[in-house]
Amino acid sequence: MRKVFDAVKFTLDTLEISISEQLGHITVRDDYDVVGADSFICNYRLASGIDSGVTTELNAVPDDLHPYHPHECVRKVLNGTVVLIAVPRRRNDSPDKSVKEVSKKESPAEVEDRLEDTDGEIVMMRNFFVKTCRPEFEVSEIVTQELRDNITWWGDVVLQAIKRIIYA
Repeated sequence: MRKVFDAVKFTLDTLEISISEQLGHITVRDDYDVVGADSFICNYRLASGIDSGVTTELNAVPDDLHPYHPHECVRKVLNGTVVLIAVPRRRNDSPDKSVKEVSKKESPAEVEDRLEDTDGEIVMMRNFFVKTCRPEFEVSEIVTQELRDNITWWGDVVLQAIKRIIYA
């Protein structure tokens, strides 16, 4: 579990590098704040250029240090969470048998022994809400589609980066 958590944390810590390398969009992290060492709660802003030449700003909030310029870039708001769950791998069962079917033939102690976490798997669940705010300048339909697709590609880049770290 710790290896996967560290991979997720490292990937999110270096998200701008992964996006720049994988998508070719020059991405810069502006403001960064993390709460807690064992948990990972963070707040940051990313500024990124996309292929059409439009610049996007992620999680832009009004502040004096890094002001948002709606006449120059498209604002995206992203709120998300990643949850990691350890799932024990069942032993000596065919993959199509459910726990309920197997437990009809086994005592509760046998089920518990079988479900012990010897070679467990880690399940990563992620949920993100993304909103693209209307800019104060004209944006073509093609650019609008690129903006929509771009955020999906970011999710793919994150997942690939995590897998590369875990399986390295």
